[in-house]
Amino acid sequence: MFEFQGSSGQNYTGATLGGLEYSSSSYLTAGSSVRQNSNWSSNSQYNIFVTVTSRSDFSASGTTTKWITTYAEGADVDVSNPQLVKISNSKFLLMWTENSSTLKYVFLNAKGEKTTSVYSAKAVLSDCQPVYSNGYVYWYATGNSSYETTKPKLYAIKVSKPSAVLATSGSLTAPTMGTVSNASKGAVRDKQ
Repeated sequence: MFEFQGSSGQNYTGATLGGLEYSSSSYLTAGSSVRQNSNWSSNSQYNIFVTVTSRSDFSASGTTTKWITTYAEGADVDVSNPQLVKISNSKFLLMWTENSSTLKYVFLNAKGEKTTSVYSAKAVLSDCQPVYSNGYVYWYATGNSSYETTKPKLYAIKVSKPSAVLATSGSLTAPTMGTVSNASKGAVRDKQ
């Protein structure tokens, strides 16, 4: 799926995996990694990737890697472990957090190719696996980073109008459709 530098016994890979889904033709895996070359270290710049493995060919030649972000060394952008959500056999949502407070997300096809631009919103992910239901992707998180504790927020992205993220705070009730459709591009709406 992904070739790592180093020799046998070196346990630190400089990579994380955050999602595994399947389409009618492929297996998609999402993760983050440093550039896998002889010069990498734990301080190297991480980027988000998706690997696509053919369901009929598990060999190295049956797998391709698509780099979703391409930050250069020294960019000082902290990318979180991504989440991958299956919308249909041909549509997936890839989500990750940058610098602990900005949600980034993009739609992919069954070949792991971007089908939209990368969206951005003031929101966060958690270890909670986002789920797709009734036209929305839902997940919850607490705080703006792993070090901050606040009331849980339930987040939602309307798949047909993905340019905004809706968040409810104080209780875990589902967001309403009207609030999402009226949200401005890239904004997060809090419902108290």
